[in-house]
Amino acid sequence: VNGAVTALLSDTSGLNPGSTVQVLGSTNGWFDGVFVLAQVSGNTVEWAGQGPGTGYAGGTMSLIPTQPTAAIGQNVAVAITSISRTALGVVSAQLADVTSVTAGQRIMVNNVPSGGFNGTAVILSVQQLPTGLAGTVTWQSSSLTVATATGGSLVGLPGIILNCIDEFLSSSTDVTNQLTSLPAPPASDAFFCPTLRKVCYIDNEDYPGAFLFSNTDDPANITGSSGDPNNPGSGIFSIQHGVSSLAVCVRELVDGEIIALKEDGGYRVQASHLFPSQWSEQTLWTDFGPCSALAVAVGQGDAEEDTTGQNFLGFWDQKTGPHVYVGGKLIWIGKEIQNTLKRVNRSALSTAWAAVDEEAFELKFGVPMDGSPTPNYEFCCSYINGWGFPEVLNRYGKLITSRDARRWSINPFSACCAKSVKRTLSSPPDARIVKRQFLYGMPGSNAAESTATISTISRMSGVVTAVITTSATAGSVTPVIVEGVQDASFNGEFNLGAGLVGGTHTVTWSQPGPDSQSAGGTLSTSQPVERVVMVVPDQYDDDGEGIDQQYQPWLTQEGLNILRFGGYRGQLSGNGRITLTPVTDDPSAQFRASSILLDGSGLIQYFERALRMDTEHGTVLFSNGAVPGAFFTLQGLTMYANVKFAGRRGQ
Repeated sequence: VNGAVTALLSDTSGLNPGSTVQVLGSTNGWFDGVFVLAQVSGNTVEWAGQGPGTGYAGGTMSLIPTQPTAAIGQNVAVAITSISRTALGVVSAQLADVTSVTAGQRIMVNNVPSGGFNGTAVILSVQQLPTGLAGTVTWQSSSLTVATATGGSLVGLPGIILNCIDEFLSSSTDVTNQLTSLPAPPASDAFFCPTLRKVCYIDNEDYPGAFLFSNTDDPANITGSSGDPNNPGSGIFSIQHGVSSLAVCVRELVDGEIIALKEDGGYRVQASHLFPSQWSEQTLWTDFGPCSALAVAVGQGDAEEDTTGQNFLGFWDQKTGPHVYVGGKLIWIGKEIQNTLKRVNRSALSTAWAAVDEEAFELKFGVPMDGSPTPNYEFCCSYINGWGFPEVLNRYGKLITSRDARRWSINPFSACCAKSVKRTLSSPPDARIVKRQFLYGMPGSNAAESTATISTISRMSGVVTAVITTSATAGSVTPVIVEGVQDASFNGEFNLGAGLVGGTHTVTWSQPGPDSQSAGGTLSTSQPVERVVMVVPDQYDDDGEGIDQQYQPWLTQEGLNILRFGGYRGQLSGNGRITLTPVTDDPSAQFRASSILLDGSGLIQYFERALRMDTEHGTVLFSNGAVPGAFFTLQGLTMYANVKFAGRRGQ
């Protein structure tokens, strides 16, 4: 009566004022539709309706769960002219008026007589015809059957967003702390701290320089609805030193030490039972910091084989290169390779990575070199003997090699990332990698590589059909890239809905959008992909290529005396042909090289060579010649020499 509808129900449980309901099956359909209840009293409900004053019996009322949406207009149904669904589940509806609908709206489809179209959906796209108000609306259906129908209508489902604060509730009724929490932000890095059972997020867009710690065992929420780092009840931890610098990441060492890393410093997080905004920090170092969160790695030494036996953190600094925090202090470990560091492309260091191989006792960095935009060299630092500088002065003032020194290998190796992982292999290629393996993420591409010219291309009801000319074949799940079509709405990356068939190949895929026809452009059936390469011990090759392994012991010397070398001897183990070349500190000096063939058995093989060389310094350069599979370990080297005369000629 006068637009107010009153209904007597057999059961009103679950219904409240504001509930969204759907009415179906009333006589002649005047009462059918989606409505919001105004009142609920006993078994009687009331809402605002449409139509003449009248009364009927029968029909059903269903409660509809609502979500926040930009509603089309409460109870204002939009008529459907025709509707269809493809085998991929894309539904296209032709409407007489699309001016009140937009993508993202949640809708209810009613009164379509066949095809199983009725139900709720979210609009994917809306296209209005240039000649009037009519247009096409698309959405995705869970049904994958082809169907067509005419008639019916759709209406928007209303809803609101409520944000409640329970700060004033008594302790007996305060049942959640999530009502005053921030959601987890879109982070540049997220790290789980085992000792705190919290996830630390980095979001320098909204919280520059801060570290956002989640609630304990609740990674989706961060305490402190205000987002104010100074809020005593906030989960936002700020470093007081260097407040203007950006945060990079948080990492936890094996012994539980938590380190917050900024672009210009490292800080020990001193956590407590208080909120993170009330935590304090201890400055570990300043002026240096990782170039990215990916360029940070954590490892530990083995007390039985690694003389340091300590936990450590390594990172690559934007300006000075490799650093390691070990034993409570920061060490620059790039002094001996500083000439090579000049070749690093600093503008691309955001792609650099770091990883620790604890089985081989190696800290590895992937770094872009010589103008490369991505890492193309691996800097590998062996810490099996310690982190000391390679050269030290003995008690006689002579420069000698330290037994506790780190050692560097610099290999051309285009890995995107690397990681040491713990997992069990059922059929390992080597017994040493049964429980733990070192994996590289490598750039690659699909096997089927082809670029075809598109003759014609069309989109009908969300299904694209393209006619191309190519001799390649591809399966139904082949990913493709479409580029350069005259109608740019066709361009993008897709999965083929049907394989390549026949002489003139026809391919299809799903793409919501307006119906259209076009031509031109290309279709490529190859995309860059990520592949994983596992390192197997004693297989010295760089993704199929040979590693250029070279080792030169420290130069033999006797003060400023000129020595006459008569020969050398030593022990090697390994595999393949190894070249032995005498060298001096004079880069222009040339001496005859010899070689030794190692059998790969792991047994030590002895060698002895004669040598005629007069010089102040002398040693031997060992090399595998960059041959795949050839490698060596030098067990010992003895140089034989007498003093020819004291001092230098002319002095």
